[in-house]
Amino acid sequence: MQNLYSHIQTHANNTPNKTAIVFKDVSVSYEQFDKFTQKVRAWINEQSIEKGRIGLIFLPQTPQAIMWFFGLMSAGIIPSFMPLPSHKQDVKKYWESHQQLIELTNPSLIITTDEWLSSFDKITEKIECTVYDNNVLSSYISNETVHDTTYQVAFLQHSSGTTGLKKGVALSHEAVMDQIESYSTSLSATSEDVIVSWLPIYHDMGLIACTIMPLILGQTIILLDPFEWVSKPISLLQAITEYRGTLVWLPNFSFEHLRRTVKTKKFEGLDLSTVRAFVNCSEPCKAETFDRFFNHFQDIGATQEKLQVCYAMAETVYAVTQTEVGKVVNKIWVDEQALLESKVLLTSRGNGSQLLSCGKVIEGCQVKILNPDSSELVSSDCVGEIVISGKFLFDGYYHRPEKTKEVFDGSCYRTRDLGFIHDDELYVLGRRDDLIISNGRNYFAHEIERIVNDLPNIKPGRNIALGVYSEQIGSNEIYLVQERTKEELTDEKLDKQLIKVMRQAVQDEIGLLLRDVILVEPSWLHKSSSGKISRELNKSKLLEFLNKDKL
Repeated sequence: MQNLYSHIQTHANNTPNKTAIVFKDVSVSYEQFDKFTQKVRAWINEQSIEKGRIGLIFLPQTPQAIMWFFGLMSAGIIPSFMPLPSHKQDVKKYWESHQQLIELTNPSLIITTDEWLSSFDKITEKIECTVYDNNVLSSYISNETVHDTTYQVAFLQHSSGTTGLKKGVALSHEAVMDQIESYSTSLSATSEDVIVSWLPIYHDMGLIACTIMPLILGQTIILLDPFEWVSKPISLLQAITEYRGTLVWLPNFSFEHLRRTVKTKKFEGLDLSTVRAFVNCSEPCKAETFDRFFNHFQDIGATQEKLQVCYAMAETVYAVTQTEVGKVVNKIWVDEQALLESKVLLTSRGNGSQLLSCGKVIEGCQVKILNPDSSELVSSDCVGEIVISGKFLFDGYYHRPEKTKEVFDGSCYRTRDLGFIHDDELYVLGRRDDLIISNGRNYFAHEIERIVNDLPNIKPGRNIALGVYSEQIGSNEIYLVQERTKEELTDEKLDKQLIKVMRQAVQDEIGLLLRDVILVEPSWLHKSSSGKISRELNKSKLLEFLNKDKL
């Protein structure tokens, strides 16, 4: 068993001039990558930094950040990417939460830019941690000695933090290599594949699928800046065209964002024919999203066979399932009412809800569907909690034994995701945390949000459905909080019309009468570092808002 870094050395020796990463006008070969990491090792040794402790990387998304990550790992430091604050975040809350995280993690070092050096003075004062400028390596000579950490923790992935303090998912070299071997086989991936990605490298999809796996396999990564992609989505398609990209991972909202923003008049010069798979992952994948994406982009090379699905999470390194590349993903129709009662009842095409398969479980992983409140298997026609075992599970949440114990018994991981298996393929419905029980009926918050997002004059991704317990009725009442766009002016008459349309759409589709729809100003909703809307923080904010309204 080799450690992860040994593969970089192999590529540097065998294909030194091959491009590892392209970022804007910067191109880094595998030889250059290896030499940078050698300097990191020399620097670590000279500084006499304790091995086996954490090194946090607070750097912009660039090739240098990735080389620092592998350099620290090869020197015996456990690296972890961390996000820098964005203009959309509350900076005070960002530093408060990261101070807690840094104190909990107790890193030996932090790598950041000169711009942010002073920001760490206060938040590291309670621990023995030194903060370094990322440009410290200029005078260092390469050190070829690699620290042997094959059976130890390789790095930490941090959760997106939508339900409180981020959890550091500890992953060993062995687990990561087993995952890459299994997942790359399911994709028929080779060293000739070209990965094009805007995804943040501090979360699992961007880190594993689009950074670590490609580098271990000797592929080329076309790296985009996440913030630039959001403002210019067509840049992803332009990069695919220019570099003949073959594999692209995207969360469901990205498919919709591309379809809405890249108009047909901008298609000239774009070519998606080289792509083997656009892999939908990270959030519930929608059949309607695939249909809309295919219909919009088919003239420039999108096909139904290229639209694929993966079910993945940091606790399993990455992938649990993958649909078969080159074939159209399976879809089924189920009775909506039965589904709300946790039963799976197939219907004819066009009747009920259409669900998209997440594919078969990849080799080395096992999935069971259990009763969410016990360890009993549910019958094949019932919805339950997805429970995972296998050879590439995480080692636990770093310095969080109480959180580890809640979901992991050493052999099985309880995902808190709800789903079922049909014809040996997994169908994922959503998070248990997204499930709101109101008047004896089950509602998925993301389904309520989807209904509203599909309405005209609504900016998708700017709302949240939340359940608030009412002592008067003895059950949850469901509220929808919707952000206005910056362009919208407050108009009481128009607001009432918009609220009426949203309430009616939800009632028509799933029979739910919302307790209220609350329109709020832009940026009101709390988001995590991955851009996910935080249910816990926003529920607290809603309760505060409702209590003020009662005064």
